[in-house]
Amino acid sequence: MKNKRLAGLVTGIFVLAVASIVNATPYGYDLTISGNNNVPTFTLENIGQINITGYSLTIGNIAYNWDAIYQEVDNDNVGYSLVSGDAVDSGALRVDMFEYAFTSFSAGNIFIHEADVDKDDYNTLENYKTILFNNGDSDNALLTVSFLGADALSMTLPDYTGVLDVFEFSQSVDTNPIPEPATMLLFGTGLAVLVGSRIRKKKK
Repeated sequence: MKNKRLAGLVTGIFVLAVASIVNATPYGYDLTISGNNNVPTFTLENIGQINITGYSLTIGNIAYNWDAIYQEVDNDNVGYSLVSGDAVDSGALRVDMFEYAFTSFSAGNIFIHEADVDKDDYNTLENYKTILFNNGDSDNALLTVSFLGADALSMTLPDYTGVLDVFEFSQSVDTNPIPEPATMLLFGTGLAVLVGSRIRKKKK
C-alpha cells in the first residue's frame, strides 16, 4: 500500500511537470497592412502571452524611404515610443527603417499607425505594394517583432499576385523550449523521490 501511494506521488509530480512544459507560454503577432497609394495603415496585434517590446519594418529598395510615421490617438493602452523615423509630415528625417519600442504591449492588445513611403528626397505618390512586396531585383521589406525574454520573430514580406487591398502576416511560437524554474523544481522533486524509494528498497 505504501509503495502504491509513493508511486502515485511520483506520477503526480511528473504529470504536473510535463503539463507545465506543455502549457508553456506562447508568443506571436499578427500584422495587417491595408490602404492605397503611399500611406498604408499597419495594425499589429499581440496574439501570444508574452509582451511585445519592439517592432520594425525595413524597406529593401534603398531608392525609397519612410518620410513620416503617423500614430493613432487610441492604441489600446499600449505604451510606445518611435525609435527610428520622423513623426512630422514631410519632415527632414528620411529613413529606410521605422522602429517602435513598447513598454506595455500585452496579450490581445492592438497597435495601429500609418507610414508615408516616398522616393528618396522627394514627396511622391507611390504605390506601397510594389515597394514593400513586389520589389523586382531589390529585396522586399523586412519585418521584425521582438518579445520580452524571448527570441525576435522576423520575415521578409513575400511577393503577392492578384488585386489585394489587405495583407496579413503572422508568426508565432507555440511553446517556450526552456522549462521555467518551477518546472525544473517539479522534475527535481520527482526524481529525488524516485531515487530515494529505490535506495530504500535496496537497503531492505
